[in-house]
Formats: sequence, structure tokens, C-alpha cells
Amino acid sequence: MKAKTKQICKKAFVWAFYLLVLVFIVLYFRDIDWSAIKNVEIAWGFMALSFAVRMAGLLLQPLAWNLQLRPYGNSLPAKKLYSIYAQSWIGRYIPGKVAWVGGKIYFATQEGVDKNVAVITSFLDSMLQVIGSLLVAAVFFLVIQRAPGVDDSLIYLTYALTAALLLCLVPRVFNFLVNLVHKVLKRTAIGEKYRMTGGAIWGSTAVVVGAKILSGMAVAIIALSAFGKVSLADFFYVVAANCAATAIGMAALFAPAGLGVKESLQVVLLGAVFPREVVLVVVTLASLQSILGDLVFYAAARLTLGFGKKKKQEE
Repeated sequence: MKAKTKQICKKAFVWAFYLLVLVFIVLYFRDIDWSAIKNVEIAWGFMALSFAVRMAGLLLQPLAWNLQLRPYGNSLPAKKLYSIYAQSWIGRYIPGKVAWVGGKIYFATQEGVDKNVAVITSFLDSMLQVIGSLLVAAVFFLVIQRAPGVDDSLIYLTYALTAALLLCLVPRVFNFLVNLVHKVLKRTAIGEKYRMTGGAIWGSTAVVVGAKILSGMAVAIIALSAFGKVSLADFFYVVAANCAATAIGMAALFAPAGLGVKESLQVVLLGAVFPREVVLVVVTLASLQSILGDLVFYAAARLTLGFGKKKKQEE
């Protein structure tokens, strides 16, 4: 009965959240000039460039995970690496993020990866999605020295949170935390052979940060395609705003792929530098592009790598 009540409360919270998001969007855009949206001319050449940049960022991410696997001697060949990552990445659209992380662990162990290694690296990889996004947002906000429409205290909180999370990536701290969690769950130490090296942590962090910069740039290019005149400061601001929204969307476990959370935050942040009509177009196009990119990544892996054929052949 308690479990059922908990499930009902969880569903009620999710529905209430999305209802509030809908109310916010309606109120925010109630005075919007719809005729101005019709006059927005999209530069499709920039849109194509934006999509290519987004896909480049997405293709980088499995390499970060492989860097974490290497010190344990569990490095995967490219075909298996991208196959597993593509299957698990699409699991982000299932609320709870369990399918995303759990799927990667399951598929990795099926390929002979040590279960503890799969758990540790999948956990670190999911952490880096949030930390990498926050780090890019913090650095870009710091570079442009402005965040219009955002209270300074929130920016300082972003800096503090980023610094705290980066501290968790220090090898000694990270390994201590992993060992502590293992002791709590398994009542025994995890063992020295499962210690993550500094090279693996910082190397994969650098790759994820690069991927997040490309992802943020993709949205900034969309803004350029829709608005036409975007200063370098505003371009960097869009990158920072997108990465900040992505980090919070990733951390929101109840939101599939951060949908609703990410878009709402981007509407608020981008509304400080662009007309609301342009913001609506940019955020809508960015969201659709993100979903399309994930589907293309999954479909390409399925068609090219054939991860859907193995089971069928065995039957």
C-alpha cells in the first residue's frame, strides 16, 4: 500500500509540474505577436550546420566512457561502444533515468565488462553529463561577465556548485565516495583494483566538456539562423544558458531527457537577450533538433552496427 501511495504521489507530482510548465508558457507568451513569428526567416544553411555540430558533440560522448573503461582493461571496440551507448542514450526518454544508466550497465556486462567496472563508469559518465554542462555554463558566464535576467546569487550558486562537483572528481575523493557507497550497499570494501585513475577521470571530463560546448554552440547557431544578428557575447550567453538548462534537466530525474525543464529554463534565460517571438522559435527548434539527433544516433547505430540483428540471428 505504501509503494502504491508513493507511486501515486510521484505521478501526481509529475503531472502537477508539467501543468505548471504549461501555465508558465501560456502566461509568458500570452502577449506574443504571432504575426512576427510568421516573419521569422530561418537560414536553413545555419540550421544544417547546427545539426552537424550537435551530432559531432553526441558522437564524442561514447569516447569519454571508453576512456573510463580503459584503465580496467575493459575497453570496447568502436562498434560495441557506440552500439551500447546508442541503446542506453535513448533510454533517457524513460522517466527516472534508470533505463539510461541501467541499460548501459546491462549491455556492457553482456559484452564481458566486469559488473563493478560497468557500474562505476556508468555512474561517473552520468555525473559528467551534469558536471560538464555546469562547468561550461560557469566558464562562459564568467567569460562574458553578464547574465541578464538572472539574479547574481544564482550565478554565484552555479560557480559554487560547479566547484563542489569538480571536487568530487578528484581521484581520491571519487574513489572514497565509490568505496563508501559500496560499503553501505554491500557491507564490504570494493577493492583496490576498482580505483579510478586521474587520467581516466580528467580525460573523460575534457571530452564531455567538449561535447557540451558543441551542443551549446548548436543552439547558439539556431539563434543565429532565426535572429540573424547575434553578437559574440550573446552567442556565448546562449551556449551558457543552454548548458545550464541541460544540467538541471539531466538532474531532474522525473523528466524524460529533461523535457519541459530544459525548455522552460531556456525560455527564461534567452528571453533576456532576444525578443520572445525569437525565443519561442529557437527553443522549439532546439528541442526538436535534440530529439531528432538522438533518434538519428540510435537509428544509425542500429542500421550500421546491427545491434538489433544479433538476437534475431540467435533465434
